[in-house]
Amino acid sequence: MEISTVQLVAFGIVTAIMLISALLVVTARNIVHAVFFLIVTLFCVAGYFILLLADFLAAVQILIYVGAVVVLIVFGLILTRARVGQAIPMEEVKQKLGAILVSLIFFGGVSYALLNEKWPVVSVEKMEVTTTSKIADTLFNTYVLPFQVTSVLLLAGLIGAIVLAMREEK
Repeated sequence: MEISTVQLVAFGIVTAIMLISALLVVTARNIVHAVFFLIVTLFCVAGYFILLLADFLAAVQILIYVGAVVVLIVFGLILTRARVGQAIPMEEVKQKLGAILVSLIFFGGVSYALLNEKWPVVSVEKMEVTTTSKIADTLFNTYVLPFQVTSVLLLAGLIGAIVLAMREEK
């Protein structure tokens, strides 16, 4: 299976959009705008999965990260009564220099790790095809109990957060 020119162009477009939106996430002065740029970035990750023909992972990426995590961030902003719509000042030069220094160290470490790793090459013919129905069968047959327990724990956490938020209002 060869990579077509259309796939390469699509990869380039998705990558460009993702890099720009990720940069805007961390540089946006308004937290609501940062959340919107995060949504674009997470959609681009789903675009990568689509290009890799991993339809299930793309759907999960959109449902869980774009849907649930972003909604959780917005609820967190609402419940904590954060200054929504106002710019957060970063006036200290020390803070800016520290942020740049930590970013450069992190980028250098990640680059070093990526460049010095010997990546295994796997031919496409040897890869096992995993469909969405196979994943669903495994999730809802083999791992149904952990799936249900996780659902109940998440529901309990959501109810607890609502109760705590209501208690603070009184």
